[in-house]
Amino acid sequence: MSSVNDSYEKATGSRILAMTGGEAEAAPLLLAQRLNSLFEREAKAGRPRTNNAVAEQLRERNPGLRVSGGYLSALRNGGRANPSIELLRALAAYFEVPVDHFTAPGTDDEAALAAELVMREAGIRALALRAEGLGEASLASIAAIIDNARKLEGLPVAGEQTQNPTD
Repeated sequence: MSSVNDSYEKATGSRILAMTGGEAEAAPLLLAQRLNSLFEREAKAGRPRTNNAVAEQLRERNPGLRVSGGYLSALRNGGRANPSIELLRALAAYFEVPVDHFTAPGTDDEAALAAELVMREAGIRALALRAEGLGEASLASIAAIIDNARKLEGLPVAGEQTQNPTD
């Protein structure tokens, strides 16, 4: 089992190393910085999250995903830097950022992330304002249209749990 774990760590670690141009010392710190910025963003928005709470919600949304509060803590403090792609996808969905936020070079620009989030929130607010005053039946129809659009784009419908593709 050790050789399987070693192979896994080398494969996933190389993905994170690629983010830093191969600088092994920088990989854990870069991932930690990016993950911590997302936790900080939630806290500033009045939604503080603990590692344990996020891990629990990730497992609920992604049955079969193996993650603990301790592992998230290790990722956040730079002790680990080799999460699975499944975990990166789950974290990206949870924090509503693209997976590239964790894996692509140059995505640690806080101003760019903040601008993207403001634009997303503005679009959501504009949509909500357009729905103001509509009756219950109209709102139900709009919700059904949004659910269908999410399905077409391969996104989970609100309230549905995502399934781990490896199950």
